[in-house]
Amino acid sequence: MSDSEKGLYRVPGKGYVIGAGRPGILVSASGDTPGAILESVSSLSERPEIAGIELRLDRLDRGRNSDEILELADLVNVAWARAGAKLLIVTVRSRGEGGEASFSGPEYERLVGSLARSARADLIDVELCWGEGIVRRLVQAAHLSGAGVIVSRHDFEKTPELEAMLSVLRREASLGADVAKIAVMPKTPEDVARLLLATARARAELPCPLITMAMGALGAVSRVSGEIFGSALTFARIGGGSAPGQLEAGEADAVMRALSLQR
Repeated sequence: MSDSEKGLYRVPGKGYVIGAGRPGILVSASGDTPGAILESVSSLSERPEIAGIELRLDRLDRGRNSDEILELADLVNVAWARAGAKLLIVTVRSRGEGGEASFSGPEYERLVGSLARSARADLIDVELCWGEGIVRRLVQAAHLSGAGVIVSRHDFEKTPELEAMLSVLRREASLGADVAKIAVMPKTPEDVARLLLATARARAELPCPLITMAMGALGAVSRVSGEIFGSALTFARIGGGSAPGQLEAGEADAVMRALSLQR
């Protein structure tokens, strides 16, 4: 990798480069039924301010029915084709990471592995908490199919110390992440500042782009300052959000334009 490519991920077949310029806005598409999810996907495909969607499948039959999920992923691919270069990220978020699905390790690996091998998304989210073996196998499966991987870690209780956050991001990168992600819960302004410092240091050190955020209202600044500190994608909401502290997508876009280093 050349110095000019460090910190970037070129999404195959899309012409989208994660880590270049102002952070792209992602919005979650979710629902309790396939029909509700498809309706959400269809409406989001027309939104000009977003860079892509995170297809959240953990609410669908508690995230366990792999045949239903794979069939839905096919339908979403067709519906999302009208969005052109916009990203499609697939996530099955487990309860311990803030989602609604309760898995054993083998159940999680089987379902996410099926999605990874099917190449039904530009990027697959893989949770770091499942351990090195499962993460490496899922990363390999996704890469063999041509999909990228976001390796993620969420802490809804606290903001870890600086070195602990850096250690998480380094570990994600070492396991083959195309994008390394960490989300934390701040209790003080100092917590938010520490997350931003971890982001800046990791951006300078690691070969892959990052997604980082401090959640809740206190951490909202971390969701719109990624171009400065090094978070390449940010999550916002249109209607209901998928995590505490998300801004409305239009508001996030306007703030990031105002803060942009490219003005």
